Amino acid sequence: MGESSALFKQPRSATVVIDEDSEFLVIPGEYMDRVMMERPEIVLNLLKMVLQRLHNSGKQIAHLGKLVKQYERELNKIKGEKTVSREYKLGELFYDMGIITQRQLEKCLNIQSRLEKRGIKKSIGRILIEKGYASYFQVRQIMKLQKSLLEEKK
Repeated sequence: MGESSALFKQPRSATVVIDEDSEFLVIPGEYMDRVMMERPEIVLNLLKMVLQRLHNSGKQIAHLGKLVKQYERELNKIKGEKTVSREYKLGELFYDMGIITQRQLEKCLNIQSRLEKRGIKKSIGRILIEKGYASYFQVRQIMKLQKSLLEEKK
């Protein structure tokens, strides 16, 4: 607990509630740098935990995106509206998931369009990464979501 806080010098972002007797080692922030310098394996373990949580968060985001699209279709059925069969574009999924803004999406699409006019083909995912709007991990997760939505459509 608190590994992100220890590594990135940020306030902790979680509260823990336990339901049985437990023992904890508390390392005050002012000692953490020294402990990490003396025991680099601690840093490695902390990074592994942070990366695992990031990985799990990405999976949850992709799952929630899929649920949102399913609920959208169900709501359209209830309203009696036709579900529009369409291609799930990567940039739009990033926007729908709240990862990027409409303005960021438009910037990336403009870049892509300008590059295509010069005969250069670059994916929107690559542009999102290069602009710093998304990480490689996020692009992979949203591409998985895109693939599952397209497979559902078949």
